[in-house]
Amino acid sequence: MRKPLLGVAVFFVLGILFAKLTKIPFIIIFVATIISFICTLLSYRFKRWFKGIILLSFFLLGACFFENSQRFDSGHIQKYIGYKGRAVVVKGVVDSDPYSKNFNYRRKTTFVLEVKEIKYFDKWHTTSGKILVNSFQNQGFSYGQELILEGKIYQAPKFAITPKFDYRQFLRRRQIFGILSVKRGSTVEIISENKANPIKKLSLKIRSKLSKQIDHYLPAVESSLLRAMLLGERREIPTYVNDAFIQTGTIHILAISGMNIGIVALIVLIFLKVMRIPRRPRYLITILFLIIYAFMTGSPISVIRATIMFIVFLGGFLFERESDICNSLALSSLLILGFNPNQLFDIGFQLSFISLLSIVIFAPKIEGAIYRVFPKRNRILSFFWQSNAVSLAAWLGVTGVIAYNFNIITPLAILANLFIVPFMVIVSALGLIFVLASLIFPGLGFIFANSASLSLFILVKFTYFLSRMPGAYFYLPPFPLYIVFVYYLLLVSLFYLPNFICSIKLWQSRE
Repeated sequence: MRKPLLGVAVFFVLGILFAKLTKIPFIIIFVATIISFICTLLSYRFKRWFKGIILLSFFLLGACFFENSQRFDSGHIQKYIGYKGRAVVVKGVVDSDPYSKNFNYRRKTTFVLEVKEIKYFDKWHTTSGKILVNSFQNQGFSYGQELILEGKIYQAPKFAITPKFDYRQFLRRRQIFGILSVKRGSTVEIISENKANPIKKLSLKIRSKLSKQIDHYLPAVESSLLRAMLLGERREIPTYVNDAFIQTGTIHILAISGMNIGIVALIVLIFLKVMRIPRRPRYLITILFLIIYAFMTGSPISVIRATIMFIVFLGGFLFERESDICNSLALSSLLILGFNPNQLFDIGFQLSFISLLSIVIFAPKIEGAIYRVFPKRNRILSFFWQSNAVSLAAWLGVTGVIAYNFNIITPLAILANLFIVPFMVIVSALGLIFVLASLIFPGLGFIFANSASLSLFILVKFTYFLSRMPGAYFYLPPFPLYIVFVYYLLLVSLFYLPNFICSIKLWQSRE
């Protein structure tokens, strides 16, 4: 099957990187992009030139999108943010689900605010942009409220959890440009409760309900894990548990991913089929449910990518068209980067796409090499070797990014993923069934809770055991970025150089 979107996505990404590394003015890139697309239309009948020109057009379009994302209008909130903080009053709408926790013996509530106006030097100014609010008031907040807040606004600090992590850039990639601190006794006024996106508001309401159900039935550690795996809430996972998953290279299972989305979609489809819902409405309902679920989890990049891919996949069934995983992956990357090109430099985005791309590219090669040594004998062995191939491909793909950003190598990840990932499917399915059952039949929730709790307990203990094994992980000194490119060049060469040499020999023999 042809993969037209794959080349387009690659050149779009290269355009973003080009714009990041160069300082060409936006107007020049914009004019070049317009001219390039005009040339694309004019060269449509000339197939020899058309493909090259359209790839060039998307290269320039990627550069154009990135440069545009760095431009802000004169009223943007960034204009009012000082290095040492400025006393202001802001008016805006709560754009996230507020989260409260204890901080230095005080209660702190954190949420994202979409700013509409700002009062600076006793004068109101129309503005735009998002800020992160840290409120030390005892008052509760909720998504969709329109507020007036008094506080001090300042730039995010540049503290680093790792040598490669910059908290300020981390927020900017999420279009958050400052932090507003609201102290006790400061002015807080709720103007309206009805400024929310109705679908997102419904999704967050469902998430809050499910989170309370999980907390009610499960112990603290198991509850924090299940909320991370199903709802994307990772804040309350104990440090020792989080470290164990990092050291075994299985931290990805605590983040919502394509596997979680697949489990949710499968359960919804089975339930709708049992209810005798016709095929087309069944797929449409599942697509709507996946969109709501994406909002419920806070819409991280891995969820957006997986949701888009499953929508494309289900859309293929709706329109009776075969979908291709590479085209689906390319389409999701184009949509995400088209909306926010800065996501390309986010570690979560990189790991999400590289892991899946590595499985698509390398897993068949690894599987073929395994079968040359251990021929297929039965379905159980075939499934075992296939799981090995997928696990090794994913590990090889993300190792370069993880080693560069976190200075850690986890050789045990291949073995750990082989056992933990299949078990995680069982854990997620049991957890999802428990959550749904506890909502529909509250009196029977404890029955399903026990099986979910036991599976989570086993998962934690087994992961912790693996993390204590000799050679499970080791740390590296910091190294330059070009080493990562050399690693991926060698990796691709290892799998595809023999094919390339064979193609050259075949071409020479034809001459």
